[in-house]
Amino acid sequence: MARVTLEPLPPEDAIRFFRAKGYRIGFDWRDVWKEEHAKAFTVAKAMKLDILKDIRAALDDALANGATFEQFRERLTPLLQEKGWWGRQRVLDPVSGEERLSQLGSTRRLRIIYDTNLRTSNSAGRWARMQRTAASRPFLKYVAVQDQRTRPEHQAWHGTVLPIDHAFWDTHMPPNGWRCRCIVRQLSQRDLAREGLSVTDAPDTPMRPYTNRRTGEVARVPEGIDPGFDFNVGKAAQESPRDILTGKINAAHQDDARAVIPGLVDSEEFRDFAAGGVAGNYPVGAMDDALRAAIGARSRAVLLSRETAAKQLRNHADVTAADYARLQPMIDRGTVIQEADQSLLLAALDGRWWVAVVKGTRDGGEIYLQSMHRSEARQVRRLRRRGVVIREGIPEGE
Repeated sequence: MARVTLEPLPPEDAIRFFRAKGYRIGFDWRDVWKEEHAKAFTVAKAMKLDILKDIRAALDDALANGATFEQFRERLTPLLQEKGWWGRQRVLDPVSGEERLSQLGSTRRLRIIYDTNLRTSNSAGRWARMQRTAASRPFLKYVAVQDQRTRPEHQAWHGTVLPIDHAFWDTHMPPNGWRCRCIVRQLSQRDLAREGLSVTDAPDTPMRPYTNRRTGEVARVPEGIDPGFDFNVGKAAQESPRDILTGKINAAHQDDARAVIPGLVDSEEFRDFAAGGVAGNYPVGAMDDALRAAIGARSRAVLLSRETAAKQLRNHADVTAADYARLQPMIDRGTVIQEADQSLLLAALDGRWWVAVVKGTRDGGEIYLQSMHRSEARQVRRLRRRGVVIREGIPEGE
């Protein structure tokens, strides 16, 4: 009789998650923050793309073929040493502009890179699989390793059983820190009965303030979770990069939010979006606190929807993707007229009048750009008579 050998299948969902990532070069692990890790592969101080590609290829092999850490290290160490990415060296920090003595490749760093990427990829893969079976297996149980290496908080969460859509899993989905070995188990109602389990209360987790000194982002992080791990990597992977950026704009200080917009609008991704081929919404502006208060909006990001982008192509074909870069200066310095539940932003830019119409949703949760087009002085005067001027334009230089 033929001998049958059973071998574990590669984790396809985890591999798919990992291979979908783009690249992001960063000096510090905090430069690429939280949900951004679900979309971008990065290694702190790997400042050249070829180094990132080498590390990524070795991680891909580890995921797809089950390579151990020792195999990962043996493959990668001589390659990185040959390319000079090894040991302590002086590296330019692009944020501060200073050269710093920094640890590049080492066995310890490779272990952290291997462990973190494999654990987060497998977590994202498990989340994708669990979503497909959520109807028949709607519960998750938190499982911590019961030994002396496990954090006390993770030990306390062990045995927590909650619905898969509970907010607890938005922040507590493992891994919950460096070298965290916790996992979740997906359970059906029959599983609960068989194991004598029931749905528990969500643990009351104290929060602590944390400031990311690289990005300036201020957040409250649950006790027991390392900063940067307090998010559900699988859920973030299902969001579009635009959704993640919109969330960051809404959470940021108004000055930081404004600074993000030019890079978003001046991008190939936005040009594709403005051409009408991409679904969803795109952030094209950031409201200051005074203006969003005037229209009763809690959010800060001004969104362009796919439907409005298509309408713009039909009705204002002379407005190019590059012209949307004018919106932020209009928000910052233009005349603002309130008309009913809309705010009209008027500005004279480059010797031409422009009109942008923005509107907040009824619940104040979002702000949308309704229209943007060139205008003439007489039309602007008519609009001023029709509405209430809540801010006069600010001349350049003031």
